[in-house]
Amino acid sequence: DIMIKLTGKWEFYYNKLYNPFDFNNQEKLKEISDNKNFIQVPSFWNKEKKDGKIIYDKASYGTYRLKIKNLYGYKLGLKVNCINTSYRLWINDKLIKSVGIVGKNKTQSKASVYKTEVYFDNLESDIILTVEVSNFFHRNGGIVDNIYIGNGDSIYKYKLYIFGVQLFLLGGIIIMAFYQMYLFLLWKKEFSSL
Repeated sequence: DIMIKLTGKWEFYYNKLYNPFDFNNQEKLKEISDNKNFIQVPSFWNKEKKDGKIIYDKASYGTYRLKIKNLYGYKLGLKVNCINTSYRLWINDKLIKSVGIVGKNKTQSKASVYKTEVYFDNLESDIILTVEVSNFFHRNGGIVDNIYIGNGDSIYKYKLYIFGVQLFLLGGIIIMAFYQMYLFLLWKKEFSSL
């Protein structure tokens, strides 16, 4: 059961929405090459600096791309934690997940942020992740939390583990709430008898 954090430098195309087919389109290759940058994932794109100056606006959009080598033949899963505030995720040439509505301005976009898992069969030797992201609703944009890849079982077990931790914490809060209500009612009875 192995899960790998997909942290590090990803290709980044600021104010450009490219789907996987654009990277195979001969007419767009020059434009894509001219707009290619690299960005740390996870990070807020509006915190990226060059020569001490912020280079990307928080209210904007862009495309992330990462090539993962030598994962042929595995049944895999992808755990996506937080991408602000809407995105479309492709694995190779297949659109796997869409959260919110990705757009080039606030009226075209619809924000939606939630954690998700996707499961897929990898029939090719390499995996190319392409993520179109737009953010016009939050103070920080981009892939702001870790993305994990692993076999499907490990992603599912991780999901169950996080769910178990959340249930445990919720149970603790509920027990403390009942205890505090009990103390309040007990104290109220003692105070009223004085």
